[in-house]
Amino acid sequence: MASAMRLLAVLLLVACSSPSHPAPVYEEPAPAPAPVETVGEEVPPEPQPMAAPFLYEVRTNDPDVPPSYVFATLTRGLPFDRALPERLRGFLDSARVVVVAIDPNAEMNAREVQRAVLLRRGTAADLFEARVWHTLTEELQGRASIEQLRAMRPFAHLSSLIAERGKRLFPDSSEVMDFDLLAYARNRGANVRALGTPLDEMRMLGSAPDTEAVQLTTLYVDHPEKLEAHLRGLLDAYLSGDEDRVATAVVDADEVALAPRMHRAWQQRPAQWFRAVRREIDLGNAFVALPAGAVLGDQGVLARLRAAGRLVTRVP
Repeated sequence: MASAMRLLAVLLLVACSSPSHPAPVYEEPAPAPAPVETVGEEVPPEPQPMAAPFLYEVRTNDPDVPPSYVFATLTRGLPFDRALPERLRGFLDSARVVVVAIDPNAEMNAREVQRAVLLRRGTAADLFEARVWHTLTEELQGRASIEQLRAMRPFAHLSSLIAERGKRLFPDSSEVMDFDLLAYARNRGANVRALGTPLDEMRMLGSAPDTEAVQLTTLYVDHPEKLEAHLRGLLDAYLSGDEDRVATAVVDADEVALAPRMHRAWQQRPAQWFRAVRREIDLGNAFVALPAGAVLGDQGVLARLRAAGRLVTRVP
């Protein structure tokens, strides 16, 4: 669930604009520091390489239908160009259609967005303990104003908190790999099909009680090491190239215990997306890029494709 919620964090910012924070203006520019000679300066280590890309060829029983490809993405911590090396990007470049989970630029009805993300009565400050609310607003003040945070439902605070922590933990990677992939495809004139919109994600998260998001947010505020361990563990699992490790890492026991309805909603995503994915694959030459949690595992898209008689082979 966490990987999907980190994806939603950016989507929420599409609907809830953040205040601008211009850089301070000084009367005189600060002088440039004098160059410092260093001897034997330590060279930063090279980024850890991917053990194997999470890219899969999918074939139908019809020999005349060209193969399609499914790519499992990682929301945060790894740039798109490292996850899908250049030698494999030809499958994306030449695809008939590129299927992604969410189009962040999808047109949305402002009133419907407000219904999904805004509290109907009271303020968010009433739902959190005072100490938690103080820490939370301090941490999120760069993403939204206090007035916006007071008006939003707790799932929005949870999503933004995860995004903020991930940004600090992995400063050298973009916030969402999926969006980089989408921009790459569109820059090459690809035909893109999105399986959902930010509003769909908001409605889905909003179907769970606010108390679930409050409990999980409180845990992450009180114990930041838990969220950091989860994010780092997911990245390490992805870099290892081990499917089972990733399928295990995307599930956080604390999330399951504190937000069971939200967790079940995320677990239903592969089933909800599968019919559209299978249709595009059966037409051939599709490139399907979805979060790893929806692709891998016993209930993931790949398992469903195999059960439906499609031949799935991992690309070396």
